[in-house]
Amino acid sequence: MAQANASPSKPNGSPLPNIDGIPSGLPPKAKAEGNTAKLDGALIRLRQNTGTLHARSASGIESPAATRPGSCVNVDIAVQADARQTAAQLERLGLQDTAVYGNYISGCLPVANLDEAAAIAQIRRISKVARSTHSGVVHGQGDYAQLSRSLRQAVKNLGQELTGKGITVGVLSDSFNCNSERNQDARYVAKNGHQDAMEDDIARGELPGNGRIRILKELRDCSDGGDEGRGMAEIIHDVAPGADIAFYTAFGGQADFAQGIEALALPKNQSTARGVPGGGAQIIVDDVEYFEEPAFQSGIIGVAIDNVVRNRGVAYFSAAGNDNADASPVAYVNNAARFADQPIDPNGTGTPGRPLNFDPSGASQVYALPVRALRQIEDTPFWRFRVQLYWDRPFDNSASSLQVCLADKNGKPFKVVVDGEPYPSCTDASVIGQQAIAWGTLLGTAAEATLQVRLLDGAAPRRLRLRTSRTVVGQFGTADAAIYGHRLSPNSLTTGAANYLATPMCDPTLKTAQLESFSSHGGGLVLFDNDGRALARPVLDGKPDIVGPDGASSVFFGRQAKDGDRGFGVYNLNCRYYPAYPYQFLGTSAAAPHLAAVAALMRQAVPRATPAQLYDALRKTAVDMGPPGRDNATGPGFVQPERALRELIRQAFGQSGAFPPGQ
Repeated sequence: MAQANASPSKPNGSPLPNIDGIPSGLPPKAKAEGNTAKLDGALIRLRQNTGTLHARSASGIESPAATRPGSCVNVDIAVQADARQTAAQLERLGLQDTAVYGNYISGCLPVANLDEAAAIAQIRRISKVARSTHSGVVHGQGDYAQLSRSLRQAVKNLGQELTGKGITVGVLSDSFNCNSERNQDARYVAKNGHQDAMEDDIARGELPGNGRIRILKELRDCSDGGDEGRGMAEIIHDVAPGADIAFYTAFGGQADFAQGIEALALPKNQSTARGVPGGGAQIIVDDVEYFEEPAFQSGIIGVAIDNVVRNRGVAYFSAAGNDNADASPVAYVNNAARFADQPIDPNGTGTPGRPLNFDPSGASQVYALPVRALRQIEDTPFWRFRVQLYWDRPFDNSASSLQVCLADKNGKPFKVVVDGEPYPSCTDASVIGQQAIAWGTLLGTAAEATLQVRLLDGAAPRRLRLRTSRTVVGQFGTADAAIYGHRLSPNSLTTGAANYLATPMCDPTLKTAQLESFSSHGGGLVLFDNDGRALARPVLDGKPDIVGPDGASSVFFGRQAKDGDRGFGVYNLNCRYYPAYPYQFLGTSAAAPHLAAVAALMRQAVPRATPAQLYDALRKTAVDMGPPGRDNATGPGFVQPERALRELIRQAFGQSGAFPPGQ
């Protein structure tokens, strides 16, 4: 049995890196008992450490900074009914920053009151929020590579200005101007130097001034914010310099994310029920995912997207995700699941389960799925395996209890010990009647490993989907079906990424743009509407919808570019890196705002265009990137702004697409 030990700190004394989804380590039967059944593993561990400033687990590994000073933790709460009444009960227990959307509540709950909250009858589940962005002054190489700069110039040559003027683009991300708060801390500045803030960007002309930026809600705890929203806004300003910007943090939980979408779409002269001013956005873009979003439906955030697109005419854009690994299989799909008759318990959980046969055809018996982690935790012997298992039940009402377990390549459980405590080798088992997901971050002492899926109780599901993050799935794996959650909404234009240097405008040897190796693929099935009703027949998700550029230079956000990087030697001055812009903003987080800004230009040119017309024009005119026709990696292809605008004019006015459009 493989074994490794680690102290709770790296050699320099700092804690091990933040880890989302640490399992509780409780046996499945104990985890399913009483009010404990309503708490996720992170909260169970946190409850054991009430009073700590950071969410430190019993194993010595820290959970991410969703825990605030004052022993308050950001949570998502699923309820059976009467969400507003339940929210009022929770506020009496100290819940702060309350947001209610559908049957979900988000807010910051005192750790000391977790048990009292779990005792409320209407509550199904309380989870510590777990989310990420899709990132890997912005200098406008992407603007050049996607031809939006040439579109603005072409219209200007006809005596018109196409800048996005009169349009507001709403941005949802982690934070916008947390660096300004950091600059108020003299000790922080003495140690780290002045941090580029919104005020600096406005002074340089990288963001609009004169009150054209509205921050509706900023991240309350800036220890958790990297101002990625401002990096997105810089891209928007580069492509659509006349557009205004509105921002709402998407890090407050799923219900708050959904409320943020509605607030951004609300007219500027109105406010939400909680007094948040409307953003007046005609275009909205986000780059955030929550790990407990569904995979067979788009969830409550998807409901909010549907509402603002259908009822307020907002065009919505979302980052596809960065979960692919050099086009290698990162997911597993089984639409005819079979489980062994004989239950097993090699990981010693105390609850035997029937193992899944990973061969979808059933022709062979394969109960251990080979996987290979691509990410080792720095300065430790541990490899990280984050897994998310979904099955074919309405997301908020599972009829099954399942669990995912990790072992070495020979099927023997890893024995990982941190700070003298064993780290669980299995995710927490799902609970019948709660969400149809089993997920968590497991640790191994080698990159090569195997996974088992076990059915512990309830009905055997027919369809299963397993997602990983930067983990290659061996036998039966697929690169497709990696996009999930609100990005599945048919009303969201979900955007993949191609590095601007790998486009024909910056590399004339290319015939078309080349997809980033990490850009997530679609191709999964949607089985339910957002009320949990089964669709008449499964529907392919049709994602991604389009691809845009990433990798453009930034003064503050992204990966620091080295002098030897390709972009410093590019002959085309529109495409090269510049020392004054030392960072590259990589990821679908950068591609999505490029597309949103193009939509702002199109909306200015054709104000009465519907979201459906915008989407159709962008998809129809995209340049194919892969095999002929639409595919699950690149959708219809790479964005072509001028062609898209001409197509939109043709649709809206019945003309040939000539500039300027008819009135």
